[in-house]
Amino acid sequence: MVQRKEKKKKRIAVIIIPIVVIMVVLIGGLIVGLKMYGPNFGIYLTPPSTEEYVEVALNRMNMGLYAHGEQWAEARKTAIEKARDAKSYEDTYELLNEAAKVAGGKHSALVTPESQQGLIEAQEMPTISYIEDVLYIKLPPYDHQSGRAKEYTDIVISAFKMYKDVCKGVIVDLRDNTGGDMGPMVAAVSPLLPDGQLMAYDTQGNMNYVQLNQGTVSGGGTTNTVEDFKLEGVKVAVLQNEWTASSGEATLLCFKGLENVKTFGAPSAGYCSVNTVVYLYDGAYIQLTIGKDVDRLGNEYCEDPIAPDVEAEDAMAAAMEWIVGE
Repeated sequence: MVQRKEKKKKRIAVIIIPIVVIMVVLIGGLIVGLKMYGPNFGIYLTPPSTEEYVEVALNRMNMGLYAHGEQWAEARKTAIEKARDAKSYEDTYELLNEAAKVAGGKHSALVTPESQQGLIEAQEMPTISYIEDVLYIKLPPYDHQSGRAKEYTDIVISAFKMYKDVCKGVIVDLRDNTGGDMGPMVAAVSPLLPDGQLMAYDTQGNMNYVQLNQGTVSGGGTTNTVEDFKLEGVKVAVLQNEWTASSGEATLLCFKGLENVKTFGAPSAGYCSVNTVVYLYDGAYIQLTIGKDVDRLGNEYCEDPIAPDVEAEDAMAAAMEWIVGE
C-alpha cells in the first residue's frame, strides 16, 4: 500500500511539472507580446523610452491618407533619427507634428496635453431669427465634450416646428463654423434633408456613409435623434466662408446635390477630410487624416476649398434676394 501511494504522488508530480512549465511559457509569451505590440493598443507594461514613444506614434501614423511612398519613408527615417537626441516626450512633439503633416496632410497635427486644456470652452448655441418670412439659423461649431447636444438640436427643431407652415425659405448659416462633432449639427437641420445617404467618407477605398433615417443621424460624429418631420417646398440657402471648416464643411456637403438648395459666400477652408485620433502614452494625441469627404453625387473633397454656388461679399443679402426676390 505504501508503495502505491508513493507511485501515485510521483505521477501527480510528473503531471504538475509540465503544467507549471506551460503556464510559465504562456505568461512569458504574453508579457513579451504585450511589450512588443501592447503600445499599439495603448497598453504599456513600462513607460516607453523617447525612441519607443516615437516609434509607436509612427507605426500608428501608417494609416494616414498619405503615409506611403518615398516621402513618408523619408519622414519616418528623419523622425526616428531626431528621436535619438530627445531627452523627454515633449522634445518629440515638433518632430511628430511634422511627421503627422506628411502622413495625413494639413488637417493632421499633434495636440499636446497642455493645449487640450484650452479646447473645451463654453458651448455656443444656435441662434434663430425670422426675417421677411425667412427662417434664419446660425449653426456654431459643436464640441461633443460639452454634453449639450440635445439642447443644441432642440433650439433649431423648435424653430422649424414654429415656422414650418409659414416660412418661404430657410437660411442655414455655416460661416465661422470650424467643426467639431457633426452629428448634432446635421440632426438639427435634418427637417431640410431627405432620408438616406447624406454624404460619405472614403477611407482609402472603404466607403462609410452618413445616414439620415426618421430623424436619426448616424455614421458622422455621434449618433443623434430628433423629432422626425420635413419642411417641403421651401428654398434653402446655405452660407459659408473661409472659416467654414472640417465638420462644418461636412455639414455643408450634406446639402450638396439638392435641387432646392443654393450656397452663398466665399470658398470654405478646405479641411474636407475624416480624421482619427492616435493617443500617446503621456496624454498627447495625433489628429490624423485617414480619408476624404464625398458628397451625394460622388464628388470627392479633401484639401481644396468648397466653392459656393454664388460668391458674394454680402452672403446674407444675396441669399435673401434669391429666396424672396424672385
